[in-house]
Order: sequence, then C-alpha cells, then structure tokens
Amino acid sequence: MDIKSLKGIAVVSIEQGEKVGVVDNALFDLEKRNVIAFKLIKPGFRRAGGIVITMDDVESIGKDAVMIRDKEMIRELKHERELQDRPDIGAFTALRVVSQDGTYVGNVATVQIDTKSGRITELEITGGSIIDRIRRNKVIPAQDIISIGSDVVIVPDQHAPKGEPEKDKNEDEELKQITEKAQEQEKKGDDDRIVN
Repeated sequence: MDIKSLKGIAVVSIEQGEKVGVVDNALFDLEKRNVIAFKLIKPGFRRAGGIVITMDDVESIGKDAVMIRDKEMIRELKHERELQDRPDIGAFTALRVVSQDGTYVGNVATVQIDTKSGRITELEITGGSIIDRIRRNKVIPAQDIISIGSDVVIVPDQHAPKGEPEKDKNEDEELKQITEKAQEQEKKGDDDRIVN
C-alpha cells in the first residue's frame, strides 16, 4: 500500500467501536526499513495533536481505516522517546537516490509498505533524467536497496539511468497513429471550408 494513501484515513478502535482519529503521518525506522508509528489528528481537530499509535498496536490496515484494539493504545508523542526525531513521510520522500557507482537515480516519490508488518516493500523513484520524469515512477524493490540513510538511499548500479533510453515500439506506433489522425482531420478541415 502506498504510504501516502494512508494520510487522512480513519483510525478506529475495535473495542469501543469509535473513530479515535485520522492518520496524519507515518514515522519510519530507516535501519529496520519499516513504519514504526502513525501520527494522528484527534477527531474535531484540523492538525496533528501530538498523539501516536505504534505499528505494534495496529490490528489491520484497510483501504478505509486503520484498526486498533483499544483507544487506550493512543499515546502522546512527547512521552514516546523512541519515536521522537524519527523521519516522517516528508523526510523520507526528500531523500535522493544514488547508485553504488555514484550516479543520481532520482528522488523518493513514495513508499509502498506491507499492511500487516509495516515493512517497506518498494520505493517509487521520480526519474533522474528528463525522459524519466515524463514517464512513470521507477519502482525499486526493498530487497534491492543497499542502504537508507538520513540523506541518501543507495541502490545497485542496475537501477542507474543508462545513456539514451530504449524507445518503446508502442510509443512509436502511438505517435504515428496520432500524426496520421491529425493529418486526416486537417485534410478534412480543408474540404469542409466554405470558400467565398
């Protein structure tokens, strides 16, 4: 699941059957490569109120809600020393990605996680070259990541851009069809004109 898609979804207590907040952010343990907690916004508030739930407290993560056993599992962030100063989604997505040979690959666009464990499964990278920026994000499986630090993610050289990207035959065919269609419409437009 895309970690960014969790922002704004409800956190529901199973025991009390009530919404206890909404996810505002996620906190990461970069060394272990997983989500360790979620920052919450209290119901009725517009911004984070300094409360968190840990990934260990999460029973399940669905497309519409994060489920916890009991609302008593909500903690104040200021009392959770091990969670303070942990990188959040914004810090993670600000990281640059570089290959082992020192080639810029791109920036982290988002992170995919396993909803049961919180483990990072993939990184989506915005491209390093102009062509890559136009195309979809590059996906790097978690097992390919060499290291994640506070400044840079290191990946194997195989993920580095290689010279001129190969042309996709489908792209060439699509471009040809679009050009032909435009020429036909232009020709048709000439025939439909009223001449004075």
